[in-house]
Amino acid sequence: MQDVAIALGLADMAPTGPTTRDVITRLRAHIEASLDGADRFVLTVPRTAHRRYIVSETIQHARSLIAAPVDQGDPAARLRLLAKAADHLSQYAQAYSIRRDGL
Repeated sequence: MQDVAIALGLADMAPTGPTTRDVITRLRAHIEASLDGADRFVLTVPRTAHRRYIVSETIQHARSLIAAPVDQGDPAARLRLLAKAADHLSQYAQAYSIRRDGL
């Protein structure tokens, strides 16, 4: 996702203003769009696997990030956290689609 790369680059440049807000808003939308697939993916990971715990906690953390107000906290930190969450959830959702479709 291009927004992940943009967010990580922007985070290194003391981000403020409408550009930062726009990228944060888009990352939040990416996370929301990936939540259903990520939730389904976690159910495909064996309960006994430590990975299931990690995936579950990552999804829960992403939910808490998008529940917070857009302007809350340090913009650079928010960009980094949202970028990483969007990237991980996108991967989980994609992995679920691959498993579902048997590819």
